[in-house]
Amino acid sequence: MNRHQDFPPVGLPFLPGNSLVDPTKQRFHLSQSLVYDKGYALKNQPQYKIGGGKIELSKIDPAEVQCLDKEFAALQFSDVTRCEDPGFIPAHVALDKKVLHFKGYFSEEIIDSPVESERVRFLDIFYYLVDDSVAMSEPQQENSGIVQGKFLTRQRLPLGQGDRLLSWKHLNTAMDLMVYSKKVRLYWCDAFTREWLTSEGIEVNANESSPGDRYISSREQPDRSYVSPSEVDSLHKFLTLDRVVLRFFAIWDERDQLFGEVRKFIVHFYMADDTLEIREVHQANNGRDPFPILVSRQRMPRHLVAKTYPSVEKDIVSESVGFFEATDLRVGESIFVNNRNMLLYDCDGATRQFSQTKLGIVQPEAVSIDQYFKHPDPPVAAVPDWNGFGSLEDSEENCKRIVPDRPRKNYLKMLLAGNEKLRFKAKMVGRNEMDDMRVFVFEIRLADDLISIFETTPRNSGMRSGRFLEPSRIAKPNSDPNYPEYYAIPDFCIGAELTVFANRFVITEADLHVKNWVTENAASLPSSFVENIQAS
Repeated sequence: MNRHQDFPPVGLPFLPGNSLVDPTKQRFHLSQSLVYDKGYALKNQPQYKIGGGKIELSKIDPAEVQCLDKEFAALQFSDVTRCEDPGFIPAHVALDKKVLHFKGYFSEEIIDSPVESERVRFLDIFYYLVDDSVAMSEPQQENSGIVQGKFLTRQRLPLGQGDRLLSWKHLNTAMDLMVYSKKVRLYWCDAFTREWLTSEGIEVNANESSPGDRYISSREQPDRSYVSPSEVDSLHKFLTLDRVVLRFFAIWDERDQLFGEVRKFIVHFYMADDTLEIREVHQANNGRDPFPILVSRQRMPRHLVAKTYPSVEKDIVSESVGFFEATDLRVGESIFVNNRNMLLYDCDGATRQFSQTKLGIVQPEAVSIDQYFKHPDPPVAAVPDWNGFGSLEDSEENCKRIVPDRPRKNYLKMLLAGNEKLRFKAKMVGRNEMDDMRVFVFEIRLADDLISIFETTPRNSGMRSGRFLEPSRIAKPNSDPNYPEYYAIPDFCIGAELTVFANRFVITEADLHVKNWVTENAASLPSSFVENIQAS
């Protein structure tokens, strides 16, 4: 007998102790034939035998070949869909997001209430098929006075019979469900729940009607019925024209009075009760108290009527002059309100449309009121001549304002230029021979165009070197003291003569940085200045 034979002879029963296996074999695991990819079950063709060893997939028996021929013929001449393999779908995939929905209610006793003895509370029951868990929630009612919302968190619900838990087989409509010693009556389920339970072989009962709540029913009020009154009724105008307001713009000219002026107002006419309101349009610094309403909302007579008895005032006005109506307000006409003559010079678009469609009045175009607000220009005080103390800008601001503002600076130019400076070498044209020997350096700051002058002297010359002029703006000679013209970069040509506070200088040289800067910014500089610097 072969020692490494896998199976015993046919004569021996296949029982423990009768099978002869390889004693050196140490691996007895089974190759995996099912894998999951992105939540889907896929078949996996085993590559190894039990305990290891390659499987020869290329060897096919003749019987299997004949079986394949028969299956091919069956697929050609029979129903193809019958031969399709539906595949394996795990339960957690098949039952995912499938929830049974029931509605139920339970009653609780109310003590010491004259309105009700018990109250019915409704629940929504959700049964999750994927893990047989149950969740319950109570719909919230407005002003119920009780805590509503989540009634039972999602969990496995015990039936109270040992360790048995609730299953979908125990659920049906028209039945009582015990939820932690509270009896809940299931009276309704949705279409999906009914269809799913029927497919599982459960006969679902018909839905029941929910019982009414006496307290909730007592709070319900019947819908009110509104009947539009006829035009004869006094409320017809209020119900049809409520919130319809005509808006006109008016002016009141009282310049004939002492210290009188022209003031603007807004006239509101309420169509619901034919009342009129006048509001003042305030302007900044007009010196008036901020009271917006000149005439409060009221029925306004067309002309001023002397006060007699308040109880009969309405009858007296109606018989004598009458009250303002919507047809009395037209653009371009004047109205007398408490003996004040007000000109209606314009109205808004809604007023124009309502007047044309409902009242049959075409409001004229707006009246120009520019002639009422023409004032002579205030006198302008001339700025005195500059006395030479401080800068010109500071002196001018002190003349214009009590608290002068800081002179404005070009911060963008300062950010772009940074600390860049241009340096020119110059010599003084003096009145004696010693001044002709003095050498100076002009430094121009591009951030603010200020010019500073430094003197460079040789050793043992007997003169002090250092700053000759602090950064400042240098005015050209013979220019207007109040509007001076200052020296700028194009004035520093080689050979140009500059007069700085009665001192004359001649530009003799420019450093290499100046030449490079002029070449880069040649487009924004005069051509004569660029040629002069580049030729030096």
